Amino acid sequence: MTAELHDVETEEDIAAFLDIRARVDPEHPITRANFDDGRDRSDRIDVLAVLDGEEVGAAWANLPRGAPETSEYMFVSVRVVPERRRRGAGTALFTRVSEHARAWGRSRL
Repeated sequence: MTAELHDVETEEDIAAFLDIRARVDPEHPITRANFDDGRDRSDRIDVLAVLDGEEVGAAWANLPRGAPETSEYMFVSVRVVPERRRRGAGTALFTRVSEHARAWGRSRL
């Protein structure tokens, strides 16, 4: 089974992203304000994973704020809801954010 990925673009996508984050880490959910902070940065990517028509995973990646241009790092987060793990969504999301990091010349996550 292969997860389908798509960028977070619509209000529905954002709601799904925030829901996934809250389900995976209920003690530390991110707020809409946190999500919106930095969305205009060109180095940021937000992605959803879909299995069988259901959004089951979320990932983001961006450069550390204030990091020098020579930094080899990119910050990433990959989350998949517990009941839908071990089906390829996390791997697909990790691959996508890794490719994004490489496109920005970063070799470490």
